[in-house]
Amino acid sequence: MKPLFLLLLGLTLLVPATHAQDDDTQYDEYTDYGDEYTDYGDEYADEMEIMRSLSIEGWAHEPALPVHASTSKGPTIADFARAFLKQKRYSSSFSRAILTRIDGLHPKPNDGMFRYLIDVPHGYLSVDTPFNCGADCTISLEMCYWHTANGHRLVGLTWGDRGIGCLLFYDYNPQTRLMTPLPESPIKDFYDNPAMLNAHLPRQGKDIHIKPIWDNPSDTLTLRWNGSDAFIFDGAAERYRKPAKSNEVALFARAYFYQTPNMPDLSAMKDAPLYDAPNGIITRRLTPSEQQDYLIMLTCVRGDWAEIAYIQPGDRYPVDLTRSLRQGRDYDTGFRRAWVPRTALFVDIADKNGPFDLMLHLYAEPTLASRRLYAVEDMRNSVEVALAFHLLEARDSWVKVQMATTNYIGWIESRYLLDD
Repeated sequence: MKPLFLLLLGLTLLVPATHAQDDDTQYDEYTDYGDEYTDYGDEYADEMEIMRSLSIEGWAHEPALPVHASTSKGPTIADFARAFLKQKRYSSSFSRAILTRIDGLHPKPNDGMFRYLIDVPHGYLSVDTPFNCGADCTISLEMCYWHTANGHRLVGLTWGDRGIGCLLFYDYNPQTRLMTPLPESPIKDFYDNPAMLNAHLPRQGKDIHIKPIWDNPSDTLTLRWNGSDAFIFDGAAERYRKPAKSNEVALFARAYFYQTPNMPDLSAMKDAPLYDAPNGIITRRLTPSEQQDYLIMLTCVRGDWAEIAYIQPGDRYPVDLTRSLRQGRDYDTGFRRAWVPRTALFVDIADKNGPFDLMLHLYAEPTLASRRLYAVEDMRNSVEVALAFHLLEARDSWVKVQMATTNYIGWIESRYLLDD
């Protein structure tokens, strides 16, 4: 498997190793235009389409770009940005505004806010502008580069929105004056989906410091520049270790007794027996109507059995529901506990029909270092009605699932299960 390359979606990127310029050029600080966010409408859709087209067609098939140097010492970061942004296929109000600013003018895209920072001595460019899209949306571009041992430059850029974007690498050859998409990633032993990353790109320094979107905010991963042509992730052995099989695994996710969470067919459903313990006695049966109306949470998997916490409509439950159940604080709410056969339950993946569907995948094994089998977006698009997932197996931080009525089977991190 080629660890990380083009893949596709994710805000984050690069810092220059040995910096490109030695002149005394000053850098432009942020410049703001306007105080209000602007509704860009179709322009926002254009930005998303640019990111989709990059991921669909494949970065390795992108053309080599001629770079015109503006100094006798070679191209600056502005020259690399021009080469990329002048491509017709990436034309948008955002890219045109950046080109205008690079050329020394002061764009005011739709009277919105436009923030621009170029630090030529350190080979760094950062631009962003907000959009009113029903949420806090910010389109951004970052570029920078390193000198490599073979006399080339490693040029990196990100183009994205709210953690969704493109992580891209070029090799600039000073002999041909072309920057060519790299056929393989310069990041070694790092298998996280780049779509799930936020990078902190220092204008000075060599290493990349990143924070996965869904991880603990205090967790920072470091990709160390090897001084030559690549980055090394020293924490690979621990981060990508496969969890061992376990007879009992704590899980906290929404659970269903039917395979179509949005459109349950009550006529096809039967009463669901609830047990006092694995292989125990039946204490109650939930009717199809109750299965639909009750809030049901999966809390534990023990072999072929699953523990649930359920509550009827109108009963009180805490806002921080998952945390309360994890801490066993259901005694002061209307929740009751019961056991059911694991095969009777369905779970769902979070952010249904949302932007994270572009990023999430099922894996061949319970580790990010294994082969990606299916993109959640492709799975959802292949069926007419949104389907939930059979829970086949659970391990620490991972679950094996199968989309109902399909052959889509694989592993996904349990934190991506819908839990509220």
